[in-house]
Amino acid sequence: AAFKIFREIEGAGMIADQFVYNVMIQCCAHARHAGLAQQLVWEMMERHVVRSIETYTFLAKAYARARATTEQERSTNFKMALSILDHVTEEDLVPNRLLFNILLSAALRLGPPQAAFQVYNDMVEAGVAPDGYSVTT
Repeated sequence: AAFKIFREIEGAGMIADQFVYNVMIQCCAHARHAGLAQQLVWEMMERHVVRSIETYTFLAKAYARARATTEQERSTNFKMALSILDHVTEEDLVPNRLLFNILLSAALRLGPPQAAFQVYNDMVEAGVAPDGYSVTT
């Protein structure tokens, strides 16, 4: 419903900025629609809307929570979530604890057993201090 309203408002001449896109991507994450969230990020790129660490954190959350009924879908969603770190680095953004915690959670739910250790190591190497959630996920 939110996506439909977004498109209707946009059709009426509204120009979406980073904040509006981030809210929509977060809505997609809550609704477990990673494909729509990814589409919005691509749209931001096409329209030269600057992405923020929040943009990519919400996108990672969308992939981490996306509906997946097969092992292949779970694996793909995890790989897509993990690839977000590359985009963050390419865009000179600084990954934060929330992004890493989402990736840790995704690793435990969707990835191979050793994936969480790699994400944790990446977190420490990036200079992001783990918190209680990071170590109990």
